[in-house]
Amino acid sequence: MDISIITPYYKGSEFLTQYINTLTLAINNIKNIFSYEVIIINDSPSENIVIDENIKKNLNIKIINNKSNQGIHQARINGLNKSNGKFILFLDQDDVILEDSLKILLDEIENFDVCIGNGFYEFKNNSERIFKNNMSGKFATKKIFYLYVKNFIISPGQCLIRKNAIPEKWSNKSLINNGADDYLLWLLMFEQKSKFKYVHKDVYIHKYTGENLSIQKEKMFNSNKELLDRLEQCNFSRKDLKKLKASINYKYFYKEHFIKETFKHIIVFFYNVAYKLIWSGCVVTDKKLKKG
Repeated sequence: MDISIITPYYKGSEFLTQYINTLTLAINNIKNIFSYEVIIINDSPSENIVIDENIKKNLNIKIINNKSNQGIHQARINGLNKSNGKFILFLDQDDVILEDSLKILLDEIENFDVCIGNGFYEFKNNSERIFKNNMSGKFATKKIFYLYVKNFIISPGQCLIRKNAIPEKWSNKSLINNGADDYLLWLLMFEQKSKFKYVHKDVYIHKYTGENLSIQKEKMFNSNKELLDRLEQCNFSRKDLKKLKASINYKYFYKEHFIKETFKHIIVFFYNVAYKLIWSGCVVTDKKLKKG
């Protein structure tokens, strides 16, 4: 089996039509070249997933029903444990992948462990590129920027992962707080020297859902605190853990105490400024890169 597409599902009936439609287009582009399976993990036991039997057969869909709500990280682990693919795509229920996405990622991954594609943030009235230029995208392949700036991969749905490169430390115990399990995955993969590749081709659309940003911020902070605890339990590099703690604290508190937090985390500040300049194209553009 070439690829397993794993999707945690939680009360997502409103996204199901969009999910099936985009997945059908992407799979139609690879079905005569690569073997595939779609594994949907129903993490809302009170809600059945209703999909036409012909569609299930055509897309090779398997549905796993969790006996209780276990959270997105455990749902992904459950799907991973049932998967047969050499490569994994963790696709969320509200994700949109483009028609050529699977073929691009499967063609490009070569001997790498993670292949990251570009795409778009889609807001209510406009959209913008996730990575505006090639260099800002290549930052997503460097561990140091995950420590000092952020999780560069918006969703696992924009990248392909080699299954045997997924660390046991990630799959043997899930985070309780939803939000940072993919960040944990990338950091553990960097720790074990996995090879990341960035492809400046569009494969993914991140849709704006209109959720309360202040509530989301609090949830993500709690998940990131749990992330730090888990990394400490995994004997993650002490030096790198110190950098990550500084970055997370700065990100969540600098707006309230800008001067104090900036001087306290001056290296974090400079890394973030440098990235924003390059991402916006003020320092490097694709045109300049091609000339260089």
